[in-house]
Amino acid sequence: MIIFNLEELFGSFILFLLSIVGRTAGLGGSVFAIGIFLLLFKFNLYYSIGYTQVLIFTGTLTTMLLRFKTRSPLGDKPMIEFDILMQVITPVLLGLSFGSHVIPAFPVWLISVIFVTFNGILCIFVLLKIILYYKNPAGILSQCTAKNNEENSDHIASTDRLPQSIESEQAIFGHNLEENSENIENFVNNNDHSESNDAKNSENENNYINEPEKYQDNYAQNEEVIEIGKKDIEKNEIKVKFEYFLAQNKRVMTNIQLVYYVLVFIISVFLSNIFLSPSVVGVSPCSDKYAYLIAIYAILILIINTYTSFYLVNKTKIYQASSYNFQPYDIIWTYRLCLKVLTFSLIFGYFLGVLGMSTGYIISPFLLYFNLPPAVTTFSSSFAICYTSSIPTLQFIISNDLDYRYCIWITLVSILGSLGGSLGLRPWILQRKKNYLLLIVLIFIMIISLGILFAVQIFKLANNSFVLNFALLCDNN
Repeated sequence: MIIFNLEELFGSFILFLLSIVGRTAGLGGSVFAIGIFLLLFKFNLYYSIGYTQVLIFTGTLTTMLLRFKTRSPLGDKPMIEFDILMQVITPVLLGLSFGSHVIPAFPVWLISVIFVTFNGILCIFVLLKIILYYKNPAGILSQCTAKNNEENSDHIASTDRLPQSIESEQAIFGHNLEENSENIENFVNNNDHSESNDAKNSENENNYINEPEKYQDNYAQNEEVIEIGKKDIEKNEIKVKFEYFLAQNKRVMTNIQLVYYVLVFIISVFLSNIFLSPSVVGVSPCSDKYAYLIAIYAILILIINTYTSFYLVNKTKIYQASSYNFQPYDIIWTYRLCLKVLTFSLIFGYFLGVLGMSTGYIISPFLLYFNLPPAVTTFSSSFAICYTSSIPTLQFIISNDLDYRYCIWITLVSILGSLGGSLGLRPWILQRKKNYLLLIVLIFIMIISLGILFAVQIFKLANNSFVLNFALLCDNN
């Protein structure tokens, strides 16, 4: 039995409050939690990271179980933006795997300086979003609508499709088909009776000389029907795919999304070492074999990310070809956009690993960049945190390095705090239709992490700096 001292009880209370505001804002609060475990629970860095992952995973999992089937206010689809996260999570995980192993090579004061700068930029970005949502929430809506309409109109102009809905085009084709059915029947019969047509064709040639306008009109009508018919066949295929995507949106998660998240999870658990978590296959990050392990992991992750890029771009093309009326928050995926998301996610994931931050610190600003509303942003970010934190949590549990009694206590604190945030503070904010308050809670956690835990220590650490070398951390494995 563990007897908690006063500092640990006070730390548990702070972790409880952190879970409340973290589940409300869609953040894990890993930097804040690691500081609590270091300062109040007196754990070293290795165990602080492990217990922090347990805290974050159990809390976000509680939120997901409570609200996983919640529908989006943007349409008949899930609240979680699974498609966007598919493109973001894989490079972030890869960046985390690289960045978290560079931590021992940096002095603590330099890590603190980088953290303050990085987190400060994110705080400024979120603050600007708060001002926009507070002053003119409709302004973002209209701006995003105009952007989507412009991109969609450019695509339609560059294609050979009629800029009408599928239903209206089918009606036009049906009307033309009925009107010209006699001409089509004659055209088919003529092909089946080539011998009898020779005499008729010669007669038609003579008549064509005398009455050219009549035969030119008939020819034009026949060719128009055939041309529309070819388009109609293509549009039938597009219509089937489009209706398939609409039907998939009504589900909690599509088949492709389910396969993606399960596959990435399995690969990451066995091959990655996020936040210095022990590898399930027994390869230590301190060994020479780790370079080969991370190389294989990087190749597989990039292959999966490439597939998701093709999937999202082709899905967007189907929507555009069917003249779908893009909503203000829909993303028009292109290969250039996918490459941009891959690059920035990989870079930001690397910094997250170096700084020991959870994915929520970058996922939330990333989703805000796509002009998603705060309610969708915070909930999607919670899912991303739950998913990414489950990987190192499972690795720590399998390694049996953590004290199960502390794990049970931390899990209890996290669940109670998550219930308070998911069933208390977050619904209270949403009922008052002041979604910008969610961003205020978000920036509140970021500022706390920015100021209390690191900024005050920069000058002290600069005077007596030390390096967290590999040997210091490898002794804990």
